[in-house]
Amino acid sequence: MHNNYKIAKVYAEGLFEIAKNKNSLTEINEQLNSIKALLKQMPEFYYFLVNPLIAQQIKKNAIKIIFNKNLDKITLNFLLILIERRRIIYFYDIVDQFIIIWNKATNTSIVEICSVISLTDKQQQYLINKLKEITKANYIELKLKIDPSIIGGLIIKFGSNLIDLSLRGQIEKFALYLGIN
Repeated sequence: MHNNYKIAKVYAEGLFEIAKNKNSLTEINEQLNSIKALLKQMPEFYYFLVNPLIAQQIKKNAIKIIFNKNLDKITLNFLLILIERRRIIYFYDIVDQFIIIWNKATNTSIVEICSVISLTDKQQQYLINKLKEITKANYIELKLKIDPSIIGGLIIKFGSNLIDLSLRGQIEKFALYLGIN
């Protein structure tokens, strides 16, 4: 097991317990995902935070200036602790572990849907309802992807399951049946 995984899991579990005790799980989950997205969009800021040559106090001040009014006190203090303990480099892994714990606690299944065109809200809601029946999950989080190469239909992935309802998949099965490569 990688050391990064162990460190990330410990911090994620600790944050999860604090958030749970303060009834702030949903808010902190959303904030962590927003911060992760922001850091992915602004890699320079992430590199600033993980740079060991920049003083911790400068990093803490930057976090306070940028996030003070937008984050729950728990999330803000968590970021400051990560900087203080030189663990901010594990932030992405910590968020990933937090999401795993969150999904397990809330019985949420993450489902990847690949289609040729964007699905309407009505189509997404229909899929969510059907997937809840199939997975027995309380919540379904859709990860939508557009891929014109599937020609038509859908490819649905959840857990270790793959449901290929694409036209490309059907053509490939038919070609295999006919012995055509």
